Amino acid sequence: MSGTIGLELTTSEIRAVRLRPMGGGVARTKRVAWDPARPHAAIAELQSTLGNATQLAVAIGLGFLDIKRVALPPAPIAERERMLQLEPDRFFAGGSASLLTALDHPSSLAFAAPRDTVAGWIAALEGWAPVERVEATPVAIARVLASNGSYLLDGGDDAGASGMMEIREHRLHAARRLSPRSDRNGARPIPPRDGVADVFLAAWGTARGVHGPLTGTLTTPALRSAIVQRRRRATGSLIVAAVTALLIAGWAFERFQKRELLALARVAGMLTANATPALEARGRLLSMGTEIAALRSAAITGSKPLTALAAISQTLPVDATLTSARMQGDEWQIEGTARDASRLVPLLDKSGHFENVRSVAATSRFNDRGTVRESFAVAFRMRHAP
Repeated sequence: MSGTIGLELTTSEIRAVRLRPMGGGVARTKRVAWDPARPHAAIAELQSTLGNATQLAVAIGLGFLDIKRVALPPAPIAERERMLQLEPDRFFAGGSASLLTALDHPSSLAFAAPRDTVAGWIAALEGWAPVERVEATPVAIARVLASNGSYLLDGGDDAGASGMMEIREHRLHAARRLSPRSDRNGARPIPPRDGVADVFLAAWGTARGVHGPLTGTLTTPALRSAIVQRRRRATGSLIVAAVTALLIAGWAFERFQKRELLALARVAGMLTANATPALEARGRLLSMGTEIAALRSAAITGSKPLTALAAISQTLPVDATLTSARMQGDEWQIEGTARDASRLVPLLDKSGHFENVRSVAATSRFNDRGTVRESFAVAFRMRHAP
């Protein structure tokens, strides 16, 4: 079963979908009433019903959002989001540093939600699985409802609050909350999509975008940093797996070549006494055998850095980030940053993969978006297998 679950958090309930393993369709749905100030009970009920997950994506419902269309100087989307976060009071009533903001591109719609409240929900949800995406409900719905038009949005509360969104050219163009007296301007209810009911489209949409770019999301700096680190580790793992697969394929091809060459050598031995061309063929086969031996030696030598990198990756804590790694023979030196650089030398020394582990540079501290980190430079020798 797929490990991706999407959630929409409204003021009165959590709406959840579990994706199918293939195709991105919906396998299961669930609605649970909740108290936003006490989320743990509802999350536990969802987990018991939908099962474990490998990643969560979250859509913040209308009841928690402030929505504005903003005009910002021309700049990359990341820079405009930074402008919005630095001065939220220019755009949102009562805006302050306590707001999380996001900017949808290219609609220039800005969304804001209470920072501390969202951070509390994320902390509670990560007891279930890592949160990989947090975004506004209109953005999530637009991802799966690509039909142009104006649609009514369910506010999800007992007071009947609602909103409206407009899709043009298959993208989100406008969104706003509605009061009971607001003009609906011909907006119609959101239709179901591929058998998924309208109330679950936001949860489905955010789950479908779980691996998308982090621009336009309502992520706290701590969550954004954690997501970036997880994605880097996942990319590194894929690279290691790909290189390993290539090495295995090369080894298998070499074995195939060797069998073929042995068969040819037997034929050449039978022809040696009778024909000069057979002798020449034997000479060519011997030359090819020498090349194969050289390729085998190169493959074995080439695998040592990969083995060392795998051991380093397994030993370092998840908060450690490598910025460089150098090798000369069996001697290695790695550099990077971590929350506690002083514990890296003991960790590497106890792993059994390395010897003569030592720090080769002084540690310096710095502030990385509110998190104190330390630099490190560690040298060691790879321990040979007995």
